[in-house]
Amino acid sequence: MKKVKACLIAFALLIAPMQAFAEELINCVVPENLGSSDNLSRGFYIDFYPGETLDQVYLFFESNTVGSGSYRLTVRDNTFDGELLGTAETDYGFSMTGLPVPVLFDFGRISITSGSRITFAIEQLSGDANTFYSTLGAAEGCPVIETNGTTPPLSTDRGVVHAIIIGASEEPMASTASLENPGDGANVSGINTISGWVCDANVVEVEIDGSILVEAAYGTPRADTMEVCGDANNGFGLLVNWAIFGDGAHTIRLLADGIEVASGTFTVTTLGVPFLVGADGSFILPDFPEGGQTVTVEWSQSQQGFVITEFTE
Repeated sequence: MKKVKACLIAFALLIAPMQAFAEELINCVVPENLGSSDNLSRGFYIDFYPGETLDQVYLFFESNTVGSGSYRLTVRDNTFDGELLGTAETDYGFSMTGLPVPVLFDFGRISITSGSRITFAIEQLSGDANTFYSTLGAAEGCPVIETNGTTPPLSTDRGVVHAIIIGASEEPMASTASLENPGDGANVSGINTISGWVCDANVVEVEIDGSILVEAAYGTPRADTMEVCGDANNGFGLLVNWAIFGDGAHTIRLLADGIEVASGTFTVTTLGVPFLVGADGSFILPDFPEGGQTVTVEWSQSQQGFVITEFTE
């Protein structure tokens, strides 16, 4: 019982801070049976996956030698030779023998088809620890099924695996956001800022034409978003020279933590070069913005466009 209690304490310390942002989809921990173990050459599968994302997998490892190891957990669709869905690698050091400890494999919230079968294979990449993972003969309601090996399509069932599966039962909702500049269908030129706001994200990225992906500065004050977001640090911005994309129509997507939250199209007009050097000029625009008013504009090389230098009524 002492061994089980120590293992559960270690498990509680690891799992407690995670619950705020993760959803436990499967819990196959049976404390009184954590002493049983098997070789890493075995595989396991889940016949009907209960979620739409896979974020983290906790397996209970033990070693009969003090040492460390590097491990890879691979997940595939349907069978052991099915489509590769994701891999996760981790390192762990064993300071004592015979004690099962929860080892985390982080898949980074990959997409899984709800209700599908997924298979897992473990591999020790390096290290001097002689490692096993915890299993038991049977457990009521545990859907993590161990196999004899990882020979396609599926090897013979052996029992079940002690595992905690973290994911989401639904796809994450897109964050509330607005791509203000450029507006959908806008004409752009010169050097300007792609800007707008996103209520909640760790990383905000801008994708142009499906191939250029750049992270934007995020978290600047936007008091006008307080009502919809509940806070104000939601602004983002990315300085761009529109001419580098070339004349014509282009597409833009705004991504919050990899999820599309806004999109649109814009049209670029250039002066024939990516950056015009040596040009100079000042021009008067009569009756602008209203009759009887006059605006003077001057070419700015640093902004690759015209700026207002004088306004008279």
